Amino acid sequence: MDVKVQVSKVDKCGFTGIIDVDTSNPYWLLLHDTCEVTDNFLNGIEDIDVGLNPDFILLAKTMDLGIYSSSFVQSLMPTIISNEATKIRRIMKDSAKIWIEGSDVKRLQSKDVYGMGVKRQVQLLETGIKKYVQQSISGARP
Repeated sequence: MDVKVQVSKVDKCGFTGIIDVDTSNPYWLLLHDTCEVTDNFLNGIEDIDVGLNPDFILLAKTMDLGIYSSSFVQSLMPTIISNEATKIRRIMKDSAKIWIEGSDVKRLQSKDVYGMGVKRQVQLLETGIKKYVQQSISGARP
C-alpha cells in the first residue's frame, strides 16, 4: 500500500504527517523525510509488539518517529492542531493510556546527504532506520 501525505496547511513539524491519516488502518508509522530504511528495516518493524494496543510506540527516545494508533491520534486531533509542535509529544505522553519509549540510537559517521557541503549527523535506530539530523535549523538546510 502506498500512502502519500500532501503538504498540509498546518505545520506541526514531524507530526504534520499524522494529521491527515486514513483511520481505516489501526496504526501508522511516522517517519521524517530525513530518514532512510536499511536492509534490516522489515525485521526491525516485525519485532515491535503492539499486543497491548499502545497509543504510540516511539522508535527512539529523542524523536517523534514511531508507530501511532489512528484512534488515539484522532481523539487528540483538536489538541494537536491547536498547540505548538514543540508541545505535542508531551501532550501525547500525558494523554496516552499506554505508550512505549524508544531505545537509544547508535551514532554513525556524519554525511553530506544533499551534496551541499553541510554534514548531518547520522543516527541508526534499532528498527533499521537511519535518521539524518540537522546540526542547526539555519545551517543544515539543503
